Amino acid sequence: GDAASIFLKKKPKAYPYDCTRIKKELVKQVAALKPGDRVIVLGTDDNPFDSDIKALSAVFQSIIRVPKPDYGSRCALWQHLLKMKGAILPADFNVSALAKISEGYTAGQIE
Repeated sequence: GDAASIFLKKKPKAYPYDCTRIKKELVKQVAALKPGDRVIVLGTDDNPFDSDIKALSAVFQSIIRVPKPDYGSRCALWQHLLKMKGAILPADFNVSALAKISEGYTAGQIE
């Protein structure tokens, strides 16, 4: 996701979006929420710390870092994804090589 991209400190020259209007409207709408309102504002980003943290904190009360999957998690993820995609694999098929080459990828990138 690119939720924090509207709060970037410095946008690249080739950045395709003008997020100024969205940023102002989002901050305004979140500020208008009352304590009794039951609303969750959720955003995902792969690099939120490139953003203006003060502006980001005005909209999002907390930042939860989800680490990239470890080797065991990648093995389980590959097994699950292959099964869900209907892959017919031999009984001795080992997902170890897939888990090794996918090191550093997020679960969403692997999917």
